[in-house]
Amino acid sequence: MRAVFAILGPLIVAGLVSCSAPVRNYACRIETGQAGVDAQAVWSCNRDVIRRAAGRKAFSLREFENAARFFEELTGIELDARESHLGRMPGSKLWQDLQDLDAWHELHGASLRWNRDRGAVELERLAPS
Repeated sequence: MRAVFAILGPLIVAGLVSCSAPVRNYACRIETGQAGVDAQAVWSCNRDVIRRAAGRKAFSLREFENAARFFEELTGIELDARESHLGRMPGSKLWQDLQDLDAWHELHGASLRWNRDRGAVELERLAPS
């Protein structure tokens, strides 16, 4: 019996340790007051969430809601989404919205800046003084 535990014990511990996935540090979630945030990295992270949602790849509803809110507040482009009892769900025209966001970024991307006080990405020329 002791020999069985000697063999199974390390296997169980190894199994528990190997199943833990590393926590990904998302650039999308930034705290107010954080300095040195790359506005383009925040844009790219949120764009990736919308791309995954549009392509029916893995995403969480919290990621989608936060990314949709990010783009709608920054660009004024309302993303195609529908309300459900689970939360906001991607709509069928999300690919078109992604193309519109890419076109917006092509025009305004160089003006994106991080506002440390607001904890938000904004357009440099529209930033309040």
